[in-house]
Amino acid sequence: MGAILHRGDQGDTCTLDGGIILSQNVLSKVYPKIDSCFLKSEQNPSLAFEACILQTANSKCSEKGGDKNFRSYKVYDFEFDDDITSLRNDAMFNSSFSIYPMPDDISLYKIHRYFCQLEINLTRQEIQKAKDSIIGLSEFAPGGKGSLQWPIGVPEAFKPNTRFDVVQWSYFTDTHIYFDDDFTNIRPLQGADKQDIQEIQQIAFDRLISIYGDKFKQFKLVNGYRRFEPSRGMEYTLDLELYGKHRHEKTEQKRVHLLRPLGKVEIVPMPYVTENSQIHLILPVYESEMEDFGNFMEGFAKTVLETSDNSYLYVIFVYEKKKGKSGDPFAVPKTVIDYHLNNHPSRKGTVTWKVLETSEKSELDLLDYVMRDLQSGDLVSVCSIGMEMDIDYLNRVRMNTIPNVQVFFPISFWQYKQNMVYQKPPYPPGVELGQRYGHFDVDSYEHSSFYMSDYMNSRKHVSPSDTKKTSLIDLFLKVQSLHVFRAAEPSLRIRWKLLDCPVRDDDKLRCNKRKSESLASRSQLAKAVFDYAEKKHLSVEEVVKSAKQLTNTIGEKSFLLLMSKMAEFNQLSILVVPVSPKVNIISSEMFPWRLM
Repeated sequence: MGAILHRGDQGDTCTLDGGIILSQNVLSKVYPKIDSCFLKSEQNPSLAFEACILQTANSKCSEKGGDKNFRSYKVYDFEFDDDITSLRNDAMFNSSFSIYPMPDDISLYKIHRYFCQLEINLTRQEIQKAKDSIIGLSEFAPGGKGSLQWPIGVPEAFKPNTRFDVVQWSYFTDTHIYFDDDFTNIRPLQGADKQDIQEIQQIAFDRLISIYGDKFKQFKLVNGYRRFEPSRGMEYTLDLELYGKHRHEKTEQKRVHLLRPLGKVEIVPMPYVTENSQIHLILPVYESEMEDFGNFMEGFAKTVLETSDNSYLYVIFVYEKKKGKSGDPFAVPKTVIDYHLNNHPSRKGTVTWKVLETSEKSELDLLDYVMRDLQSGDLVSVCSIGMEMDIDYLNRVRMNTIPNVQVFFPISFWQYKQNMVYQKPPYPPGVELGQRYGHFDVDSYEHSSFYMSDYMNSRKHVSPSDTKKTSLIDLFLKVQSLHVFRAAEPSLRIRWKLLDCPVRDDDKLRCNKRKSESLASRSQLAKAVFDYAEKKHLSVEEVVKSAKQLTNTIGEKSFLLLMSKMAEFNQLSILVVPVSPKVNIISSEMFPWRLM
């Protein structure tokens, strides 16, 4: 199909100037001989191409194909700025697929922009017709026009059944956002959040200008609220202080509601996977973690050795390079492995241990060492000391890890320190799942699963000089073709342990944040502080000063953490967001025992 060039008695042909559409069938016949067709012919390129298609595919060019017409429009001495005024009223011009010939690339861009704007205007007209139709039909629906939700055509807002189902609003200013999640009182606006709020303010002001004309010159944000509705999108409520053109003019306040609706939801096709894949569990063991190795092996024995699960354990004993060390620090863990294998003689090949000597922790160096003993098609899951082995987690690894498509970084549930959570010993032997017993650590990337082929391909993107400072999650994020899947995993539970933060600045900040959240919840930390203050007849400030002596009761080596937490609670401000445009800030000094 193409733009027809009429040649009188010589017959019609398609011109290359107007563009040509070829089917896959015709293209497969013409492509192998396309060079020879043009080399042998001295004709006009359009005629040579027409003859080539006729000779190889026995097909003539036409303006019609099935029920479709190839609509083209030929222009003469085209100058966009001069000719568009008359051409925009030509229905044939507006409905054409091809406009030819174009004198230069600038004209091409201008004509393309014109047709894009034309399509947008037509789409807006169709949307308005659909809105008018919905409003007209609503008279015959239950509730009449009063049942319509704003904006028209968008699903109605979620109606909570209980107070636990309420979708909370977050309050924001130009610089900070409050109560953005359950664990944050206030944080600075940055990145995409800052860009989003700046953009939504400008859109609201532009809308007010379109309604009230040039009455207002500038604006200031007084209050801002936003929430994410899963069925609708991001909702906003803004209170804007509007200023006129002259200083003596009285300011006005307007409340604006906005919605950034969700786009079309699409189902992403994923390859089929099963729960029968073999898993190679990689467990690095450092000298500081040996005490809990026995608990890990007991869980592995119950979950894998006794159930004949298709999983293999690859233990890496990491020796630190030290001068003058004597004896084997991993003698006891090696004995534990032998003990469990002797109890299950039919599964002796299930556990393998190796030795790696290094001076610095590096995830990539560890996996490079393991890679020698594994094949490219092997499914690998990186584990850690302290995790509770669970068959549901292993099956989730099998289902969520897809070769050449997806790697899995689960968000694990980390236990709080037991003497902070429970009233008195004895403590439960396992990790209990619940808000008061621990939290899902979104900053934890210790556990992951992937296929070795994906690791090998991703490893090529990191130079040897960057190996030490590149983490595994950063490695996979560099590869655009791989999807990094993150999700809360309730079957992956980690017993409490004191985190040993690295010296490097890039990891130290995140690690210190994790350490500050791993001891206990805010209410539990506050209770410990206040109980101690009441028992010793001290003020909170005096408790802060004596926090160093409190470490043996609350948590070893964590007095700095406790001081920061106590200081945070001592200076806490409770934000009350009322229905009115104004916001009241109530100091915690008025209610020192009331915590939010």
